[in-house]
Formats: sequence, structure tokens, C-alpha cells
Amino acid sequence: MQVGPNEPAIQAEPVTATQSDPQVGSLTGHTQPEQSATEIADSSPARPLTLLERARENPLLPSFLLIGGVMLMIVIMFRSLKKNHSTRATRDRNTGSPAERIAEIHERAQSSMAPANKAMLDAEEITRRLSAQLDNKAARLELLLEEADAKLSELNRVLAGAERSANRSIPPRSPDPLYAASQDDRMPAPRTLDPSLLDRARMDQDLAERGSMHTTPPSQMSTGSAQDQINERILRLADDGLGCIEIARSLNQPVGQVELVLNLRKSS
Repeated sequence: MQVGPNEPAIQAEPVTATQSDPQVGSLTGHTQPEQSATEIADSSPARPLTLLERARENPLLPSFLLIGGVMLMIVIMFRSLKKNHSTRATRDRNTGSPAERIAEIHERAQSSMAPANKAMLDAEEITRRLSAQLDNKAARLELLLEEADAKLSELNRVLAGAERSANRSIPPRSPDPLYAASQDDRMPAPRTLDPSLLDRARMDQDLAERGSMHTTPPSQMSTGSAQDQINERILRLADDGLGCIEIARSLNQPVGQVELVLNLRKSS
């Protein structure tokens, strides 16, 4: 086909083979080169790398991780030590100085010993009361023994007087000469008392006992008056505000006697 001089020549557009049109390349005779694995990897969409892949790419990553873990543990230990130190300081401030702690321990010991001390004081009080009661009973027993001795001596005196009066009232018998000769080396015959004389002796004894019951011997009267004076002095000292022990020391009397007098006064 010929082209005139006045008409521009029509140029054929070259057909280039693109990567997306392989058929055109085959028609034109141009073949597309094959892509490598790295180009395919670069052209593929990016995805996040795992820690193992990063460790493979960077051999220093495990060392960094180890150092970071050690530093984290050191920080945690320092924080715990600081917390313990602050707690200990707070406890020391609350407890105070060693002298105050010793005083507190002493007070606790004293408070724990208070029940034992109270029990000991109660036991001492009970012991003192029992000793006072025993002293009073011993004093009463001595008085009863003295009264018994006095009554026994009076009875012996009355019996002796009755026996003497009976002996005087019995006339002597005239012994039989034959019987007396046969009984020279033997015991004398037993004596017999007149029943009327025995009745009279018993009446005298009853009268003497009744008189001793109504009349008080001078020694007992003096003893009673002295005891009354001591009791009056005990009461006066108690009114003045003195205790039982002080009164007993000042009067040289047993504590039980003083407590007995004061208790009798309270009961009356």
C-alpha cells in the first residue's frame, strides 16, 4: 500500500508485552522472564515476624531478653527490700525506743502477775484468820482446863473433908481377943461409912459447886478485868484508825485476839 506525499504515513503502534498480558507477548514473540523467589517474597503482602524468626535474624536478641529479665528481677527485689525497710521503720517508730519496750514488757509481766499476787494476798488473809481462830480456841481450851482443874481440886477437897468427918463419927470397935490374936499379922478390917454421912458429904459438895459457879475466884476476876482493859484499849486504838497489826504490836497481843475483839464489836 502506497502512501501519497500529502498524506502522513500511518505508523503502526508497537505492541509491548506487559506482565499482565502474556497472550500479547506470545503473539509478538516477546516472552516474559520468570520472577525469582525473593521478588515473589517482596511482592507478597508484609506479615509480622514471630519472636523465633526475629531471633534467627538477630542473634543478640536472646541476650537482650535475658539482660532485661535480670534487670526486671533486680528492680522487683529492690522494691520489696525498700518496702520491708519502710515497714520495719514504721514498726520501730510505733514500738518506740528499747527502754520503752522494756518498760512495756515489764508492765505486761506485772499485769500477768496481778492475779497471782491477789491469790497470795487472799491466802495470807485466810491464814491469818485461821491462826486467829486457832489462838482463840487455844485460849478457851486453856480456860476450860483451868476450870476443870479447879473443880477437880475442889472435889478432892470435899471428898477428903467428908472422909475425915466420917472417920471421926465412926466409934472404934472393941476387937475380940481371940480374933485379934489370930489376925495380928493380917490387914485391918475394911471400914464402913454411915449412909447419912455420905448423903451429907454429897450435899456439901453440891453446895460448894453451886457456890463456885456463882462466885468467881479472885485470880479469875483479876484476869477478866485485865482482859477487859486490853479489850477496851483495842477498841480505842481501832477508833483512832489503827490497823489490827499495829494494835497487836502496840499492845503485845496476838493479831487473832485483836481481830476477834473487833469482829465481836461489829457483830454486836
